Amino acid sequence: MKALKKRLDEYNGQFNYVGTLDLELGEDGNLLVNVLAESDTDNIKLCTKADNIDNKISYEKLKLMILKELKGLSEKAQLIFNLRYGLDGEEPLTHTQISEYFLIHKKVRLTRQSIHQTLVSGLKTMRKAFDEDLEKYV
Repeated sequence: MKALKKRLDEYNGQFNYVGTLDLELGEDGNLLVNVLAESDTDNIKLCTKADNIDNKISYEKLKLMILKELKGLSEKAQLIFNLRYGLDGEEPLTHTQISEYFLIHKKVRLTRQSIHQTLVSGLKTMRKAFDEDLEKYV
């Protein structure tokens, strides 16, 4: 298990890159901060180490694993996960907003606490499945 934790820590360390706004772009000596100040920042996509193909494939595999594990949960739990984490592409909702959603759309009253308990239970189930899957690769 220590080997698994070490490999996960190494993997996570790849994504802790900290850049600087003083980065020189190209041969003209222009700085990143100047380019950002002059640009329409809504349309800028900064590239990081995570943009390589291997990481995109890993991301897709992880997404498929999550969706597979979600199918094993109840319909209510699946909906709560989708709403809370924005898995359907929508903005993530707070526990209070999820409670309001259920009251309006499902005519069911859920407390924030019951939503939290559903999320915790589902995460424990997923974590156990992921641990089993990750041990196959270590």
